[in-house]
Amino acid sequence: MMKEYLEKKLGGGKVTSEKQFLENDRKVLKFFATCNGENYIVHYFLADDTIEVREVSIPNSGKDPFPVTFKRQKLPSKFALNQPGQTYAEDFLTAEQLEVGSELNVFGRKYLLQSCDAFTHRYYQEKFGKTFPNPSQGHIRESKQPSSSIFSFNLRCHHSTSQWNRF
Repeated sequence: MMKEYLEKKLGGGKVTSEKQFLENDRKVLKFFATCNGENYIVHYFLADDTIEVREVSIPNSGKDPFPVTFKRQKLPSKFALNQPGQTYAEDFLTAEQLEVGSELNVFGRKYLLQSCDAFTHRYYQEKFGKTFPNPSQGHIRESKQPSSSIFSFNLRCHHSTSQWNRF
């Protein structure tokens, strides 16, 4: 505390948020989550303590490709709406509060954090002394892919053409 005061008094030192940004720039904690049977990826940006929730999009699933469910912003721990359009939040969610196996409440929508990537696993071990089971390298589980079946009328028929001329 005194060291920071003296550095700032002499014109040096860094603002806490600037220091956090410079130390943690491009470092992102990645959690794999589920909500209502759908797969999501939760990113926690260490540089500015913001969160982003993205849906894992599957090609040809019939859904529109808009994966961002919750855009990158600080997530309040407790959400209160005082007047229409006004929100007041004193405390925001921190990296220490996120754990594999816990639920993340994003404005009433609950995401179950099921696993994390290797960097996140290592970060929690070094910083907080927490260990999570099985750091994942990919999706939580394989999602239902649309089945591709070949119908009999798509197959080349080996019958003679005279057999088809009867109709």
